Amino acid sequence: MEQVPASPVGVWSIIARGKRYRMDHSRIERIAVVGAGLMGHGIAQEFALAGYQVRLRDLSDDRLENALSSIRANLERLASLRRLEHARIEPAIAAITVSTDLGQIVSGAELIIG
Repeated sequence: MEQVPASPVGVWSIIARGKRYRMDHSRIERIAVVGAGLMGHGIAQEFALAGYQVRLRDLSDDRLENALSSIRANLERLASLRRLEHARIEPAIAAITVSTDLGQIVSGAELIIG
């Protein structure tokens, strides 16, 4: 990644270790999210709604089931408020793969969030 001072349109700006980097998001298809807690499942939900394939990892299957249930409830609530088309719920859920296996989740991911 190339260090840049600002984020041009169509490019994400990522800050790591105090430096800003640019990343062309058009090259990203698969995103790994490590941790399915409040923030993790929310991040997975938003990327899935944006059309990305998301892999979500946590330490237990129970946590992953809870995360998927929360995501579904969030999307259903948005649909009931008419902020999301109901037809987008199932594709978003289908875009999220869950596992407790870290290696499986990060393998082939172009972006890893943890």
